Amino acid sequence: MTSLVLYIPQSDLSMFHSDSLPFIIKRGSDVFSGEGMTSTVETVHGLLRPENDELKIQWRLVRKTEHMGSEMRSDQEVEPVREIVVSLSRVAGAIVRRRWWLDWATGPRLVLTASDLGAFEELAGHDGLSLDHPAEVVLRLRRSDALAGREFGAELALAKAEYDLAAAERRGLVVSEVSVSAERCFSVTSRRQLIINARTLPAIQPS
Repeated sequence: MTSLVLYIPQSDLSMFHSDSLPFIIKRGSDVFSGEGMTSTVETVHGLLRPENDELKIQWRLVRKTEHMGSEMRSDQEVEPVREIVVSLSRVAGAIVRRRWWLDWATGPRLVLTASDLGAFEELAGHDGLSLDHPAEVVLRLRRSDALAGREFGAELALAKAEYDLAAAERRGLVVSEVSVSAERCFSVTSRRQLIINARTLPAIQPS
């Protein structure tokens, strides 16, 4: 089965406007010594904010350090808000990953995946949050935001498809008009773009 994406004028495509999605990253470490223990907890509060053909990621890190030994002391450091802007051409997608045993304890996770290893470097790299995977960022959501996370993933996928379609149009790779024999088609699905699935490529001929 072959597929053909039909041209839709760019003016008919809605831009990527979705509500901001809050996320949390929380991690901690303990250091033991002969003088006592130092416990550090880092909490990152952030927002994913899509705008047109870009994805903006903002975050702020709060670091709380507790010293337990000959003296008991608690220090807190708040870093300034940081922001990166990533083109949709460098984003592969986002899905909500649900595991009941993990959701019960900490809530659902949004997995944001890049199509370019350097897309999230400012966030995930050494100068950012030093995350485990440079191209797969796992973000914790509040339980109440699980549905919003799934909607965000769907909107991102749709925006990505629109972005790729517009890019193909600029390169002259999209057919503007076709005539199709109805009995030789599987289906026609339409939502901001039209995809015709045909049994054979010859079933679709430019008009």
